[in-house]
Amino acid sequence: MNSIQIATVHDCGFELLQVRTGPAKSTAYRNGAEVEIAGTEDAVRAEMKRILKMSKGLRGKHQRMNVRMLGQVVVDSLGPGGSGDIALGNLGQAIGLV
Repeated sequence: MNSIQIATVHDCGFELLQVRTGPAKSTAYRNGAEVEIAGTEDAVRAEMKRILKMSKGLRGKHQRMNVRMLGQVVVDSLGPGGSGDIALGNLGQAIGLV
């Protein structure tokens, strides 16, 4: 999983954009909107303040609930008979470990 999946697919967190460096420090395209990556300390500070404010509000509450649900999905999938357990067993058989 990467930050875009956590932020958009699972809605369990935020993707930090202003911390990008190198070639990624240009423009980010998110849901039809362009976000210019300044990458300055002030831009990072402003982004962090905005995210901390959101994380303490309703959006953060919703994301914490999603994290708990996603965590339970992972636990269930790795338990006996779960999808992850079955997939790991199949992998073990395919490479001759089982």
